[in-house]
Amino acid sequence: MSRVSLLIKTAFFLGLTIAIMAGIWFDQIPVMTQFSMLTKSAFILGLATAIIAGIWFDRVPVLNQPHLFATFQLMSLTGIAWGILASLDWFTPGQGLVSPFRTAILLLAALIVWRISYFPIMVFAGWVATLGERLTFAMSGIISLPIVIYPIFFITMLLMFAGATFAFGAIFYMQYTEWMIITVPAFVMAAMVSFSKPSDIGWLPDTHVNVSESLPVAMLPIENPYLPLLGNPEYPLQKKVLLFAAGSIYVFVPHSPWAGTVKGTLEDLFRKDPNGSTSIRIRDHYESYHVAHKLIRS
Repeated sequence: MSRVSLLIKTAFFLGLTIAIMAGIWFDQIPVMTQFSMLTKSAFILGLATAIIAGIWFDRVPVLNQPHLFATFQLMSLTGIAWGILASLDWFTPGQGLVSPFRTAILLLAALIVWRISYFPIMVFAGWVATLGERLTFAMSGIISLPIVIYPIFFITMLLMFAGATFAFGAIFYMQYTEWMIITVPAFVMAAMVSFSKPSDIGWLPDTHVNVSESLPVAMLPIENPYLPLLGNPEYPLQKKVLLFAAGSIYVFVPHSPWAGTVKGTLEDLFRKDPNGSTSIRIRDHYESYHVAHKLIRS
């Protein structure tokens, strides 16, 4: 049996086992009885896919951009599907698709949520993955653990997209209105981050199926390049929101091998093109993941 074949089988069985165990635990929580079998099954399937794909990406020696791009789309849209199913179960219990027109509107709105939240969630999920790496290094003196990046990355994406869609479902069905003081501004800020320049306007949040074969040089972080530019009068408000978000999360990214390399490479790419659109920033993230990938297995 080849090493790759063994890796695929190990990842499959490990991911499926963890997902089934999570599903059993999920089913024991009293509040979860609110959700249908379809929603619970989608949860288990999505979780298993995230774990299996994450283990696979962590173990491959070189990232394949079309595969990574497709997996990001799959994880984000699966999370959106979770949120839609959960919203229907929670806000219209027992009614199913009682109003096809209203459900169609919810589906369309969920795709808009996907469009405006894609990049913010991609960045935040990546940051959560860096915390997992930092914890692994913090425990290295006690126990030797493998670095885990993409399983955490993908699971966080699933949960955040589901949460964003569920939050919009609450707005759509006018439930939990006291939380709208948080959720509505959050969606507005996400939209400003996602459309920082007119060139970002479009239906798809991510079109980077491929990246340049000449990847940037891996760099280590020097200092926060984003926050000092907030006072620049040439930047419109939406660009300043993007700068503030990037500068705020920069502070909390640890300097562990993978995280520090992604952080430093992003910093260098930003310095070379500080006026880049959100689409360019997405491309920068992909390129940084590529150059830092070998450090996952270090």
